[in-house]
Amino acid sequence: MANNLEKGKEVVEEVIKKAEPVVEEAKKKAGAAKKKAEPVIKEAKKKASSARKKAEPAIEEAKKKVEPVIEEAKKKVEPVIEEAKKKAEPVIKGTAAAKKTTRKAAATAGKKATKAAKAAAEALIPDKVNIFVQYQGKEADAQELAAKAKQIYLEQDSPFGPVGTINLYIKPEDNAAYYVINDNFTGSISL
Repeated sequence: MANNLEKGKEVVEEVIKKAEPVVEEAKKKAGAAKKKAEPVIKEAKKKASSARKKAEPAIEEAKKKVEPVIEEAKKKVEPVIEEAKKKAEPVIKGTAAAKKTTRKAAATAGKKATKAAKAAAEALIPDKVNIFVQYQGKEADAQELAAKAKQIYLEQDSPFGPVGTINLYIKPEDNAAYYVINDNFTGSISL
């Protein structure tokens, strides 16, 4: 993209350089025409003081002398301007396309990175974990205890909404499992 901007600057500078002599020539011709027209205009102003209608033809004559010079300058400058536009157009289009391509590439790379991170995280988490607590010849299955706690919660018609989280604390020395559901509902289950 920076390369396109540099090319654009170069094209503009080239056009300015090409236009300078034409503009200078137009200024000189306009200055010369103005000098030629000045005596006529002065004469016209003098005549206007006595009779404005007599001065109008002289003013029109001065305008007619200046207009061709201005038109000639315009004709010489217009092709240079058109050339500059044509040369700058691909650079401008290229810059816009480069911006669009860069945005798409960044978005694609971001999506791929997100997918890769999710896949890596999922690979670290097993599909199923079975937790058993064994103490003095007894065994407790954490999944079964969590299911019992959830069943008790749902039977109570709790005002705390659907089950979001279940925190389960198994204490073999008490021969009990204690639970907290949604950080509000508590209870215990005998092992």
